Amino acid sequence: MNYFRMQLHPDDSGQASKHASESISAGFVGLGFDEDPGDLTKVTPDKAQLSNNEHSYWEILNIQKGDFILVMSHHYPFALVKVEEGYNYIKNPVPELGIWFNHFVRIDKLATRYYSDYITNPANWTKIVAIMTLQKLVKTDTLSYAVIEEMSK
Repeated sequence: MNYFRMQLHPDDSGQASKHASESISAGFVGLGFDEDPGDLTKVTPDKAQLSNNEHSYWEILNIQKGDFILVMSHHYPFALVKVEEGYNYIKNPVPELGIWFNHFVRIDKLATRYYSDYITNPANWTKIVAIMTLQKLVKTDTLSYAVIEEMSK
């Protein structure tokens, strides 16, 4: 089992929590590229035209069933989700279904824990500066890792 941290918002940080909530409610979390390279299982990062942050997006291929993703909103934990199915690609997103991204994983909606329900007083929320859209957490001494450990109990 691996831990990841992900921000969910389609170039619309002013509505990051709204988009995160809708995505989680639909049972999916994911991301999109400025210029979609297509199915990531069929291309390599060196052949795609990527922005600085987009090289980390390939990490979505390593997310597997049973992994945990700490969904972030405005540098605060938003929710902890458990992955039900690994990487999927859809050529044309379907916003009406809650899928506004091309690259996604399916989550277990029943296993989702919202941070504001876990720590109910916002004055006690842990601020975690997250500058990357997607990051695998490998160091066990980080704030993100600690939040996942505590919330997944």
